[in-house]
Amino acid sequence: DDDIDDKWYELLDGEGRMMEGAVRVRTQWRRTDGEEWTPIPEVDDDDIDDEMNGEEEELTNWGWFRFVMFVAAESKLLSDTTIFVIFLNVVAMAWDNECDLIDASCVEFKLVLEQANLVFTIFFTIELLIKLVGLGPLIYFKDASNTFDMFIVVTSVVEIPATVSALYCFHLPVPDVKTCVSDTAGSGLSGLR
Repeated sequence: DDDIDDKWYELLDGEGRMMEGAVRVRTQWRRTDGEEWTPIPEVDDDDIDDEMNGEEEELTNWGWFRFVMFVAAESKLLSDTTIFVIFLNVVAMAWDNECDLIDASCVEFKLVLEQANLVFTIFFTIELLIKLVGLGPLIYFKDASNTFDMFIVVTSVVEIPATVSALYCFHLPVPDVKTCVSDTAGSGLSGLR
């Protein structure tokens, strides 16, 4: 039979239940039917332990960090938290309205919205970095929604100076209406988020 099939092995414990683990397969080969099979070198249990320990040592600090970021990027916790924060962001954007900045309650309202905007931007930036590092750039950018998310996050980060300026403006004893209105306007890209 010239067809080569993949071989799948199951590990079974003493009672016949499937187990997780690795299977080491040692192979022999020959070039033609007339040749002898190549000899299989003897392997001690100590050699296997040394080889396994060597595999663990190959993971550097950066490798461990990427592994942790990968686990975080693929976690249900990050996914659910992101959905919840998106919901809060939508509520905050729907809640935003025009008001008279001379009124103290309006100034306080705008201050809370600007602070929320900054918190949302920071959260989405951290989420982007976790996914980018954990998945790696090639896998991250294969998903079109990740590329779109990155565009939205970058536009939000570009607006951070306007947000900080607005926060400063609202903390003044008597906010200048023209300055605060122009500061909260930003570049108009926060609506994309």
